[in-house]
Parts: sequence; structure tokens; C-alpha cells
Amino acid sequence: MEPGENFRECAKRELKEETGFEVDIREELMEFSKEFAGVERVFRAEITGGEKKSSWEGEPVFLEMKEAKKARWRWDRDIKELLSEADPE
Repeated sequence: MEPGENFRECAKRELKEETGFEVDIREELMEFSKEFAGVERVFRAEITGGEKKSSWEGEPVFLEMKEAKKARWRWDRDIKELLSEADPE
């Protein structure tokens, strides 16, 4: 986060910087604290503009929920429960 930003503003800016997409941040889905690493929040967002681009962190990739589960996407970051709630199958 940058000085003066709230979590939603930070998420919106970071998404634009790292993916090229402009988004409307919807509801907060989860929050958890990480020892020695601060707080992580997960939001639902809708793409409203921009174009997909790469950043130094890599190429953005869209995954269907089933593919994300199969790939165990972000399993190490407490996302398993969130994926199950989003797509119970």
C-alpha cells in the first residue's frame, strides 16, 4: 500500500500496474493475517477497461474455477476454502 491508500484503492492500483486492467472492486471475500508479512485481503472485482499486459511479475492468466482447483492455484496462501465457496463442485 502507498501512503493514504485504503485496501480497495491499493487493489485497484496494483491490478492496473500488474495486469493492465481497470477494475471495479466489489465485495471483500476474505482477510487473513500472515505472521511477519502483514494482512492479505481478497476482493471480487469486475474488469471495466484496459488491456491485458505483462509486468515484471509475469503474464496475467485467467483460470476457470475448476482449472484453478485442479492446479491447486495459491494453495499455499489459504485460498482453498475461497475456491470451494466460489465453485462448490
